[in-house]
Amino acid sequence: MIVFLDFDGVVHPRIGSPAFLPRCMEALAMALRDFEIEIVVSSSWRQTNHLLELEAFLAPLGKPVVGVTPMNGPTLHCRYNEILLFLKRAGRRNESWLAIDDDPGLFPKAAPVYFTDPLSGFMESDVLKVRTLLGNCIGGSR
Repeated sequence: MIVFLDFDGVVHPRIGSPAFLPRCMEALAMALRDFEIEIVVSSSWRQTNHLLELEAFLAPLGKPVVGVTPMNGPTLHCRYNEILLFLKRAGRRNESWLAIDDDPGLFPKAAPVYFTDPLSGFMESDVLKVRTLLGNCIGGSR
């Protein structure tokens, strides 16, 4: 199972806090706990940070960071298309996945995405919802 993770609006509010917030990271870690997942960074931070830096930022989650999505340029549903391109290039097209993001404009309506409130980031109130989605993704197939 792969989780494609955005940063801005997820691990910290989109406005006012450029640093990862402990409360967001703790809630996200609680949501991912008990699931065998790998993280792929889909955030724009992949453009300015090396993979080792991204891994260090996400270390508190206790999950392996296995890559970043490719840059695919400004297209309709660009983040979704970048995820599909990552899956294709990695030979993992049939693998279950969930994106955690704050921007519905980057995905088609039927995409497997959990949207956070960009003004707060990932909160404790998101934990059970994401755990349920992860359970459904792992239990089903794509």
